[in-house]
Amino acid sequence: MKIRGLTEQQIADGAIAQVAETRLTDYRSGTYTKIADLKDGVWEPIGPYEVRAFEIRVYSKDEYTAENLLAKEMFIIRGNPVLEVVAGLNGISKWAVDEVQEAIFDKLTTDKVLKDFQKDITREEFCEIVVNMYEGVTKTVAEAAADTTFTDTKNEFTLKANKLGIVEGVGEGRFDSDAAITRQEIATMLFRAVKAIDPEGDYAVAQPKVFGDSASVDTWAKEGVDYFASKEIIKGDGTNFLPLNNCNCEEAIVLVKRIFDAYAK
Repeated sequence: MKIRGLTEQQIADGAIAQVAETRLTDYRSGTYTKIADLKDGVWEPIGPYEVRAFEIRVYSKDEYTAENLLAKEMFIIRGNPVLEVVAGLNGISKWAVDEVQEAIFDKLTTDKVLKDFQKDITREEFCEIVVNMYEGVTKTVAEAAADTTFTDTKNEFTLKANKLGIVEGVGEGRFDSDAAITRQEIATMLFRAVKAIDPEGDYAVAQPKVFGDSASVDTWAKEGVDYFASKEIIKGDGTNFLPLNNCNCEEAIVLVKRIFDAYAK
């Protein structure tokens, strides 16, 4: 590509050309070069290979802010994703196909949760996708707790989730990675994840939705249940919330995807 139209002062100030995903705002996450280093303004970057939308951006100086953004142009890499989801594949329901496919594109999933969509998701598996969501939204790499935090796991995602305050152990130093997770536990973990993403957010719910089984929601889970029910992210079956029911993989992926969409910039 030929980059032209910049002033000599802008080039001297360190004007930058960049290729990055459209959802990323930090230049360090993309491929970039200084205009001053180009020969005759010609840049031949290595093209991205992932199936998603990208932008070419030009900044007026070596400060990567919206104020210094001179121009941008979007382009899309098309093709087959790593896994193309169709109804029935590994048990996936038709209603979940589109959102699960998008979650794969957004790098929210892991191989573990794509093998059997009707299987109850485990505590460890949910930690992995919720940490992927947190890192995708914040565009950071989360810090992990010490690998001595739990006696029964050293899983990196579990330790990251613990450090972020998203998840705790079950007592006596154990995490119980393979245990199935309930809907009220998921609501609580997601609520903590959202608060880790936006600590200054307003999470008050003036009029909590009343389910037929609201009295069955444990006190420690009520805040998260009320918040996501008010946002219609976790809806129940139309009458009941079903707080003690387990959550299968496709349901968990869709919930994480919806929160990612709500908070990703």
